[in-house]
Amino acid sequence: MKQITLIFSLVSIAFFYVEASFASDEHYSGPDFTAIKVTVDEGEKMVSQIHMSKTGFREVLMTSTPFNIIYISNFKDKKIWMVVPSKKVYADMAVMEGDDESDFTRSTMFDDAPCRGFDKTKKLSTKTIANKKIEEWGCINNQSKKAILQWFEPQTKMVIREQDKGTGLSEIMVNNVEFKNQPKTLFSLPAGYKKISMTEMGNMMQGQ
Repeated sequence: MKQITLIFSLVSIAFFYVEASFASDEHYSGPDFTAIKVTVDEGEKMVSQIHMSKTGFREVLMTSTPFNIIYISNFKDKKIWMVVPSKKVYADMAVMEGDDESDFTRSTMFDDAPCRGFDKTKKLSTKTIANKKIEEWGCINNQSKKAILQWFEPQTKMVIREQDKGTGLSEIMVNNVEFKNQPKTLFSLPAGYKKISMTEMGNMMQGQ
């Protein structure tokens, strides 16, 4: 039962990844880096390795799943792909079923300022944690009523933690950050892979 729940969660997260985790159609302007990302959503914990550059964003899921899953975003092409290397298939997540156009967006976690895209913002506190200055911000979107907390590190201009208590506690944390050049090939779709729909991807995840 737990495996079925996990598979269903992965499919749900794939849609959430496009609709919620990504928020602004702007290119990343910071330095190249790799890091470990920990996402906790209503008790479910997922760990992944992320690669970030001005070219794009890549996330490799490390949590035990039936298939190795990689998310790739290419900022120039405005594409987001969900890739399963063992099956040599991919789905275009930037174009969801029922949408006429590509709706490209990217993660607020890597904006160079806190609360990017939110209508109402407030710096709640500044603390020193592990010899680093960390700012805590409150962010509110008036239209969607979405409210989150962000922890922003001014030195690296990174949001290293984000917490949403709106529909059940969810939290994203970034740690083990290592600044180094990221090959552009990481943000391109592998050659020879077959394109499938998100519906087919979901069915594959559930063993159908």
